[in-house]
Amino acid sequence: MRGLDGAPGSEWAQADMPPQVGAGEIDLQAPPEDGVRKWLVAAATEAEVAALPRDHPALLAVLITGAGKTAAAVAVSAALARLDDPTSIGVINVGTAGGLDETGARLRWPSTAWAWDLDAASLNALGIPVRGQLALSGGDGSVIATGDRFVAGGSLRTALQARAALVDMECYSVAAACHAFGTPVRAVKWVSDAADESASDDWGVAVPRGAAVLAEATVDFLDRFRPHPA
Repeated sequence: MRGLDGAPGSEWAQADMPPQVGAGEIDLQAPPEDGVRKWLVAAATEAEVAALPRDHPALLAVLITGAGKTAAAVAVSAALARLDDPTSIGVINVGTAGGLDETGARLRWPSTAWAWDLDAASLNALGIPVRGQLALSGGDGSVIATGDRFVAGGSLRTALQARAALVDMECYSVAAACHAFGTPVRAVKWVSDAADESASDDWGVAVPRGAAVLAEATVDFLDRFRPHPA
């Protein structure tokens, strides 16, 4: 999700960004998808999945997590904890994102979720193991930066742009919950705005169109897991 609050605050300078993520902080492999036949769709808001049919045979359920990293982690963890075998399903994080690169692509399947506001390097240096980046299955090679700050231009956008193609508020947390449970995880994002000064206005206008595109992409993906006729 991109969000609408966008409350102004002191801008983050480049020097305020977490240190460069080291290899020891990256989980380079997502849990395997072998045997998965059902998928849980996790979205921050109902608006982002409003066009998604709920009767697809490969759709386990649609989970509305709420906005932000904590809400997403709690909701997905609770859902997976209720399953007898959380490794038997997959989770796909569906939602909007701010665009940081210049490709112009609106539909993205990120390969890596990065918690940009988690100082993983410093924590690891203190002997506290933290993974600042998590792998997502089936991605296009892009990095999505997740944090509890609505990115709307300024030096923060510039700093994130150097290391990520997208920005949102939930993807890393969804991935973290899935990695903890051994659950396969993917993400599909529709770029609703440029994460610039007009982002708050652009998001609300763009969501209905984005929901239709996301629904089509999600259904196309779920079709690969339809049961074969006997």
